[in-house]
Amino acid sequence: MREVTVLTPADRVSAEVALSLLRTMKIPARATSSIEPNWTIGSALGTTIDLRIVVPEDRAAEARALLGQPVMEPRRKRAILVEALIIVTLVTSVTIAAALLMRNQ
Repeated sequence: MREVTVLTPADRVSAEVALSLLRTMKIPARATSSIEPNWTIGSALGTTIDLRIVVPEDRAAEARALLGQPVMEPRRKRAILVEALIIVTLVTSVTIAAALLMRNQ
């Protein structure tokens, strides 16, 4: 079964808490890499953590609900994108019309 990312924690403690919570609720979860931070030069904190918490696809909605993350349906994502494109088109049209009116005066 395919695995889905349900959380990208910013630190080790958050990752451990999320894994523990999911496992307590009998949701099989795993970290995609070591929970230990990688020391890097040039990072503001001196460390980076490239970590994702993944669960089986059929349990992803339950895991996200448990972790307090909203679940957005793919259709809703598309609707938001369409609405954003319509708004951008309208704003651009109004701006061009206003510029043409100002130029003709």
